Amino acid sequence: MDQKMCFRAKVYIGFIVAGGAWAVYCAISGWHSDDLPRFLCYLALCILASGLKVNLPGIQGTMSVNFLFILIGVSQMGLGETMAIGCAGTLAQCIWKAKSPIKAIRLLFSVSSMAIAVTGSYVFCDFVSLKRAPSLLLAVALVFFFMNTVPVAVVVALTEERRLSQTWRDCYFWSFPFYIVGASIAWLLCLVSRSSNWLTSLLLMPILYLVYRSYRAYLSRLEDEKRHSAQLAEAQERLMTLSRQAGMAEIATGILHNVGNVLNSVNVSTALVAGRIRESRVGKLVSLIHMLEEHSGDLQEFLAKDPKGQHVLPYLAKLGAHFQSERDDLLAELESLSSHVDHIKQIVATQQSYAKVSGLVENVRLSDMVEDALRILEPELVRHKIQVERDFEPLPTIAAEKHQILQILLNLLRNANQALKQAGEEEGPVIRVRIRRLGESRISLAVRDNGVGLPPENLTRIFGHGFTTKINGHGFGLHSCALAASQMGGSLRAESEGPGRGATFTLELPLKIADGVEKRA
Repeated sequence: MDQKMCFRAKVYIGFIVAGGAWAVYCAISGWHSDDLPRFLCYLALCILASGLKVNLPGIQGTMSVNFLFILIGVSQMGLGETMAIGCAGTLAQCIWKAKSPIKAIRLLFSVSSMAIAVTGSYVFCDFVSLKRAPSLLLAVALVFFFMNTVPVAVVVALTEERRLSQTWRDCYFWSFPFYIVGASIAWLLCLVSRSSNWLTSLLLMPILYLVYRSYRAYLSRLEDEKRHSAQLAEAQERLMTLSRQAGMAEIATGILHNVGNVLNSVNVSTALVAGRIRESRVGKLVSLIHMLEEHSGDLQEFLAKDPKGQHVLPYLAKLGAHFQSERDDLLAELESLSSHVDHIKQIVATQQSYAKVSGLVENVRLSDMVEDALRILEPELVRHKIQVERDFEPLPTIAAEKHQILQILLNLLRNANQALKQAGEEEGPVIRVRIRRLGESRISLAVRDNGVGLPPENLTRIFGHGFTTKINGHGFGLHSCALAASQMGGSLRAESEGPGRGATFTLELPLKIADGVEKRA
């Protein structure tokens, strides 16, 4: 047993060892044998069968086909003989070809739990008056199965702090059909030995090897399925990690692209401001001041009689009007520049608010997330003159993975933007975003465009990995979005009336009301 087992497990093992010792004592004290050669033969066969063992899944333990002789003993022999067969078989199973060092406490516990299981099975037969009824060995097998497996499961559950039912089900429940098969074989052996001689029943012993082989084949299949499931889960986790990274890269790329667009406007504004300053008439004002300083002694006469002086005041009036107009233009350009800087701050702030919550569930408003996505893509939508129509049904704050939803939204909106580049002239490019509540447990977010549309055969294929309708597409975006929606307990589907008729992508999610928010009627 584990050297670091808890105190409760040690106490429990102590009770099992004490109970097993008492069971062995009671069995040996009443020893008798009606047929000693048969007993010795079955004892030898049980010890040999103990070598036909398999490792149990999930714990350090083995199981062999020796239980078949214990069932025969319960049906045909005395308690002392059956106890000797059971304990000897358990010792052989623990020692024979042990893959780990043999520990005395583990050996003692295994023998003790076997002694209790043998005694319990024997008492069950006597209690229900079924002693030596081979046809009812199935009931005995059921009792022996539980009494032989539950004690070990209890120790594992106490030591590893796992639920007993889950531990027992994972480690032993798979073997129950083999106990039933073993009971059937034991019943057949009993029938043969009763109808002729017990030696004749030995001809059926090769069946034990077939049972052992079926053990190994079944466990091998279980291990393969478990390994395959683990590999599949690992692959899916890697794919989701790649999906998140790809989503974050797309968001970062979009942020850089949008910031670059705004920076172009910033550069235009700063160039205009610099140009206006360079072209300013401040130099002429300085020249006028120098001329007035030269006539500071006769300034009044200069302004009144000199031809140049007579033009000073009108020129100052025009110059003042020009400076005022120039100031207004510069203020307007600086306000525009300030607006562009604020836009950059908003874009970066939006990115930061999502970059730090990847994979975490938090309280969000779906409408606010749509606005965040539209704000990130605003330069692209404005450049392509795309009109955005909003149809939001009021919803409570929900608990969801904010980053995952943003990734899906940005992907759907970008796809709609690209589809609208080929929209007809009869109707301007429009993206409609609709939020609806579906009953009490679901919500939907639909992104519809009047772009190129989809043929019917692509409505499901478009979510497959590697499938794309774009010239430079990689076929990963919608696939990762579908995986993300599924991971959140939702779904993503596409609808279209055909090529040239636009398309609608609908994200459905479970309605999980955020903590502290009262659910609406």
